[in-house]
Amino acid sequence: NEDAFSLRADCYLLHNLDIVNRVDDSVVRLCNGKKFFIRKSRGFLTTVDVPYSNRILSLGAGENVSICISSAYKIYQSQYIGNSFYSRTMDFLEESMGRLMRFLGLNMEDIDVISVDLHPRYPTRRYGIFLSDEHGIELVEVQHHWAHSASLMVDAHVDETVSLTLDGTGYGDDGVAWGGEVLRSSFSSFERVGSLEEIPLIGGDAAVKDPRRILFAIFNLCGCCGDGECDITEECDITEKEAEIFEKLMRKAPKTTSFGRLLDALSCYLGICTRMTYEGEPAMKLETYLERGYERFMRGVGREIEFECEIIRRGKRKVVRTLPVFAALSSVRNRLRSVGEISDAAFSFVRTVIEALMEIAVDEAEREGISIGITGGVSYDVPIVMTARHAAMKRGFELLTHDSVPNGDQGISIGQNAIAAHDVSCT
Repeated sequence: NEDAFSLRADCYLLHNLDIVNRVDDSVVRLCNGKKFFIRKSRGFLTTVDVPYSNRILSLGAGENVSICISSAYKIYQSQYIGNSFYSRTMDFLEESMGRLMRFLGLNMEDIDVISVDLHPRYPTRRYGIFLSDEHGIELVEVQHHWAHSASLMVDAHVDETVSLTLDGTGYGDDGVAWGGEVLRSSFSSFERVGSLEEIPLIGGDAAVKDPRRILFAIFNLCGCCGDGECDITEECDITEKEAEIFEKLMRKAPKTTSFGRLLDALSCYLGICTRMTYEGEPAMKLETYLERGYERFMRGVGREIEFECEIIRRGKRKVVRTLPVFAALSSVRNRLRSVGEISDAAFSFVRTVIEALMEIAVDEAEREGISIGITGGVSYDVPIVMTARHAAMKRGFELLTHDSVPNGDQGISIGQNAIAAHDVSCT
């Protein structure tokens, strides 16, 4: 109650009992009979059966965090904790960890392994390193998207899969921000068999809040910034001064393969959302148009725009080229007038890219004789999941989706736990 006064509200409605254990409300959406937990907390926290008895503490990612402790062939997941980049959230994480350990009758000395994300800036990783050093416990670092894939495998009760692992960002083992990946994964290893092509993030995190920067980079690479019909500076209200700055920053900008950033850029280019004022806003507003476009496509009343999506090889990895799809979209953008036409264009674009990623996934799954799934924060987007499902079914596959473990970063700690358990059993 005392913390509530820091909100500086006009009035407060408070309870007269102390909150012993804070638990947020759960948020869930349904897709094809499955539960997609956006936030899994009050009323839905259950144990997960696993084939190992190791006591493993896994600390999750950076945002939408929950922690897990495994013991006696079960994973116990904490309630939703939140964004670990806030110090109060890390205090809450530490309290929740202590409470969960007391519930299980464990001390830090009983923990076999601590599992964390690879990202060097995540507070959960730094805290895990501290605990590892303080108590002499083995530390296992797990790549972000591998943990997503492992969380899906735990949820679907499979030991290996080829998964579309799609989200906003995750630290790749090559130092690049991943987010549009096709991974062949088991609990012991993973291989990056496909991805979207890399796009510069002008200004780094600033590009997340200002997707015009992503668009500028895309059309600059296409060679058509300020060129005739494809004048991105005019279409997205980029001033001459901004364009000059963006061009300089672009030379040393970090790159990403993120599907989430691709959706942000598409949302911006179609005039749906040009600035992010809350997390995921451009992609979330785009989803309304994707839903309409998907429904029109399924009823046969929408105008399907044919985009070509090239798949090239970069070493062993197949790469879906998205820049030419944007260039093709630019040729029809100015002719889109109604909400229906914009919806058709948005869905046609996304369907083209998803089907290209699914082609890579299905080819790999057929070769290895394993299942196909979809995971990560983008997999909360129902039209995208249904599009991927239809593409899989065309090739004779059923698409694995989440049902009990959260699709997004709250599920990361479960994936980390399962991977760390295998790492321990092999040493």
